[in-house]
Amino acid sequence: MPVIVGIVLLSIGTQYKVIGQGPTYLFSPNQPVTDQQSITFAGVTLDTTPTPTPNTHNVMVQYKFGTVTGTYTTCTAQAKTSFDGGTTFLTIGTAPALTVTTGTVNAWTVIEQLGTTSVTTSAVSATVALGFGNVTKFTFNCTGAFGTSAPAAISIIAR
Repeated sequence: MPVIVGIVLLSIGTQYKVIGQGPTYLFSPNQPVTDQQSITFAGVTLDTTPTPTPNTHNVMVQYKFGTVTGTYTTCTAQAKTSFDGGTTFLTIGTAPALTVTTGTVNAWTVIEQLGTTSVTTSAVSATVALGFGNVTKFTFNCTGAFGTSAPAAISIIAR
């Protein structure tokens, strides 16, 4: 049975209900969480809706852009995870560069850091996480040019 400190797990058959400060999610142990989102980037920065990531060790992400209006340059998508249900988000991994043009697919994987011995303790940080919390979001950001509209279908699989 999974143990998550700071929140309550209720068993519902083969699923567990996570209850904490943030949203409540249903998930099945050892089953990936699949999340599909549609979002339109119309400015410099925008967050996806947080995806539940309990028991997660890697997240596969795909942004597929529709018809892009204007030019977007120097764009990234930074993964951020939360251990308190979405109140505080910490950076996890590095932000990959995205190509934002009509029909472009950008896919990548974020893998939590694995210890090299049986037990590894990370340095304390107020801004960076080495593992996934109970929810994870992606912050899209352009430091160069940004157009007027960039619709995207976002697929996230957390395992």
